Amino acid sequence: MSDEGLIPRRSKKRKRIEVLVPKTILKSEVPNEVWGMDFVMDQTVCGKKFFALTLIDHCTRIAPGVLIASRMKSWGVVEYLKALKSSGVVMPKIFNVDNGAQFRSNVFQDWCKSEGIEIHFIDPGKPYQNGFCESFNGRLRDELLNRRSWKTIAQADDQITAWCRKYNERRPHSSLGYLSPKEFARQRENRVA
Repeated sequence: MSDEGLIPRRSKKRKRIEVLVPKTILKSEVPNEVWGMDFVMDQTVCGKKFFALTLIDHCTRIAPGVLIASRMKSWGVVEYLKALKSSGVVMPKIFNVDNGAQFRSNVFQDWCKSEGIEIHFIDPGKPYQNGFCESFNGRLRDELLNRRSWKTIAQADDQITAWCRKYNERRPHSSLGYLSPKEFARQRENRVA
């Protein structure tokens, strides 16, 4: 077999990446304490792929924004978060994320450290540890991405942003007493004030 070159090559063992994991599933009773972040991928009718970075507040279920881009690099994620902050959005104390390259990058981790934001990584293969974000992504996929097609990424961005606005302002959630996330947040503010 070796004379004929038929001996199978041994595959190289991959180095395992050390993963930081939270001790418990993160829950929050306070707005802007914990945000979940994750990515959703889709494509235009001509096959051009794009990514959506989704953010969700664990307490109010408000989606502060969705970033749509053809490539999702860590510096792009940081620039988007900086833009959100400069527009007046209060940043969370903790980001609950998976072990994606964008979140494990030095750029993202250094920015979070400079802002005083903790990063909690979920266990690999345990998406339920980022359940609020996964649920939001499922709704986005079921209610919009699987039902529509786009000619351009800009068109997708406009429609996803409009859907996100509707999700925040008009979509009732059973876990919030059948209020929309914005209504729930307003009621919380009124009770605290």
